[in-house]
Amino acid sequence: MTAEFVVAAPRIFAVLLAVVLLIVLLSMFIKRGSIVRKITALVIVLVVLGIVAFLFYRPTIVAVGEQGIAVKRFRERTVPWKDVIEAEWIEDLSVSGYRPARRIVGVGLGAYKLGKFRLQNGAAVQVVMEQDRDALFIGTARENYLFGLDENDRLVEAVGRYLEVGAR
Repeated sequence: MTAEFVVAAPRIFAVLLAVVLLIVLLSMFIKRGSIVRKITALVIVLVVLGIVAFLFYRPTIVAVGEQGIAVKRFRERTVPWKDVIEAEWIEDLSVSGYRPARRIVGVGLGAYKLGKFRLQNGAAVQVVMEQDRDALFIGTARENYLFGLDENDRLVEAVGRYLEVGAR
């Protein structure tokens, strides 16, 4: 039985894209110039906003099953259970060394974080977070993962079916 968790980008991201589009449309009407240049600029902005929305506004799916824990966004990254060295439940992320401190590659909008981050303790980790109160840390020999989902209790329960989860 596979448990799936969908992590959607915050709505503020869509609002920011809409505001940018509104500003471009308003400037088209206010600014003088040829209609061809205005339409060309609008098409360029629409293409850029479409690419940005495609890259950053798509949902991430975290699946826990018999094979391991999988993170699906553009491609699927699976961590087999046999590769997991440690699984720790961090109850108060704000005071622990596991708190994401710096973004290396990814998105960070408030509590929503997705990508590779450097933790407070200096370790690099793949992060999937909707909230920053508590988290599940999964450590392997190659890479570490930090999950801070809205449904963390269900996530820990699903992972607990396959391996022992310690607490910090």
